[in-house]
Amino acid sequence: MYTSFAQRRRARRVRLLLLALAALLLAGCLLLLPRVQGDLSRQSAAAAEAAVRRAVVQCYAVEGAYPADLQYLEERYGLQINHRRYIVDYNILAPNVAPQITVLEKES
Repeated sequence: MYTSFAQRRRARRVRLLLLALAALLLAGCLLLLPRVQGDLSRQSAAAAEAAVRRAVVQCYAVEGAYPADLQYLEERYGLQINHRRYIVDYNILAPNVAPQITVLEKES
């Protein structure tokens, strides 16, 4: 099949344009990746903190007092925390005062 010089040139331009668009799309994805990872990291820490708060409230509802420490929640209420990934700061002032809970992600 015969193709003219103009047709080959047009096809080459289309291929180069598609290649350039693919490169731009890839570059955009690579630029957004750290931002998406940061958002996911913050969301996972917030989910871990919410899990601790739910366990604390459940303990208070069942026993009438807030738990003295985090291990109590892990042993009796099934709370599971990835201690290699998160630091959980659990400060209780009194059995009838809600504890201060902070969950931070450890740096990798």
